[in-house]
Amino acid sequence: MLLPAIRPQSETKHICSFLTKTLKQAQHQKVVVALSGGIDSSTSLALSALALGNENVYVLKLPYNQTHPELLEYAALAIKAYKIPKKNVMELDIAPAVDKIWGSILITLSKSQSGNAKDLNQIRLGNVMARVRMVYLYDTAKANKALVVGTENRSEELLGYFTRFGDEASDIEPIKHLYKTQIKELATYLKVPQPIIDQAPTAGLWQNQTDEAELGFSYEIADQILYLSFEQKKSPAQITKLLGKQWHKTVTAVLEKVSSSSFKHHLPHTI
Repeated sequence: MLLPAIRPQSETKHICSFLTKTLKQAQHQKVVVALSGGIDSSTSLALSALALGNENVYVLKLPYNQTHPELLEYAALAIKAYKIPKKNVMELDIAPAVDKIWGSILITLSKSQSGNAKDLNQIRLGNVMARVRMVYLYDTAKANKALVVGTENRSEELLGYFTRFGDEASDIEPIKHLYKTQIKELATYLKVPQPIIDQAPTAGLWQNQTDEAELGFSYEIADQILYLSFEQKKSPAQITKLLGKQWHKTVTAVLEKVSSSSFKHHLPHTI
């Protein structure tokens, strides 16, 4: 591994200090976390509870039907592990809202579409899910005078693996500076339940969807490539030399993914 290991204890203190300082500056005491049951949201929940006290953390579980029932079980494990009060936990099925919006979109735009748009439609539906979740999340934050805690990591940010105005939206991001594999280290230190750590990463957007299958490469190798490119400023040729020639195609694929989604970091365009 060329990506350096983190120091979990000092990293935890640093993040908790960041959370408490930011909340104080914003004159807020509470936060809302959208808990998917994945490692990122569970780690953000753990840090929020540790920094602010579990009574100041609200949790929203926002499944779409029963697409990933195991994620609800994992979310329950995280809620129990960090002793979030029952009154602070809400579960809302977003399917009725999503289906109504999506159905309206298809009726309105179907005449302007041509060809087989099945794959494209699946991605668009996933984007609608992510944005609907943010509507619920921000309304809950408003109702409870709380800030929305984000769950994005550096790997997802660099790869553009997020929905604009959806899972990207937040008021405060505690783990955005850490790569996915580094978050696994931190989650282990924070005693995030092991089934959550061991599961295949997924955005939970459709049945059997996983991040790595959709991206076409693993986070373990992608993180090394991203680290060498962005932190070490290595060229693609230098990265391939360090990792080995057998990784040439993966190096190309990762950096092409970064390039193709880089526009997301420069929006909106302004005069």
